[in-house]
Amino acid sequence: MKKKGFTLVELLGVITILSLILLISVPKILDVINNSKINAFENDIKVLSELLVLEYETKASTEKITDPKFKYTFSQGGNKPTDFKGTLPSSGEMYLTTKEENGIKYAVVIINKVISSDGSYCAIKTANDKDALIMESTDSRCQ
Repeated sequence: MKKKGFTLVELLGVITILSLILLISVPKILDVINNSKINAFENDIKVLSELLVLEYETKASTEKITDPKFKYTFSQGGNKPTDFKGTLPSSGEMYLTTKEENGIKYAVVIINKVISSDGSYCAIKTANDKDALIMESTDSRCQ
């Protein structure tokens, strides 16, 4: 008489192999998810910076602006862009200042402790930085 089914040793072998696959793949998958969140936040910051400069340039083309007062504040009741399709940060601010180089005056975006919507990441950018610095919100520079 033949019995159908798997032996205990076969089942333990399959469970061991599946456990090894999970042990290797889960950290990699979590890294991919984390990197995607960072990249999405970084892209949102870039788009918001471009919107702020575009808003300034549009206004500057129609009227004389000597000192830009363009600012986005990401908190309750703050000034936020209306046509932004990404995820707005939960707090912090972005504003324009002007910088002169070789006799040419141009607008520069300053990012002051902008925190991602889930509170995990922070962006900072000074007038001398080319790109925003993205870091975990627990970093001392974000406090």
